[in-house]
Amino acid sequence: MDPRPGSGTRPRSLPVGEAHGLTLAGDANACHDLPLWDNSAMDGYALRAADVAAAGPASPIALRVLGEVASGSAEDPQIGPGEAVRIMTGAPVPADADAVVPVEHTRGIARTTRGRSSGSR
Repeated sequence: MDPRPGSGTRPRSLPVGEAHGLTLAGDANACHDLPLWDNSAMDGYALRAADVAAAGPASPIALRVLGEVASGSAEDPQIGPGEAVRIMTGAPVPADADAVVPVEHTRGIARTTRGRSSGSR
């Protein structure tokens, strides 16, 4: 830790609680990647990018929404062609998905039946 960046003061080891206001003299490395899985950075729909490659404001694409993956969930729903799952911020991205479309870029869910949703994306 260096009390003044560029001051030439030699680095020293301190407990984290005593390092407030000091500059880290080197990289801080984690023991393993965090989070431990690919997670969604936003609320939206996890899907296959190829299914929506041609989508746009004038040419929306309708996908079947199979359900949802909440943050902290251990679920890994299968996503086939023409399908998506609602995903929350921080939730693990399903293995079959290679994209997440932000909820703000969608038209929402048209209807919900028996815990399964269907609608336009």
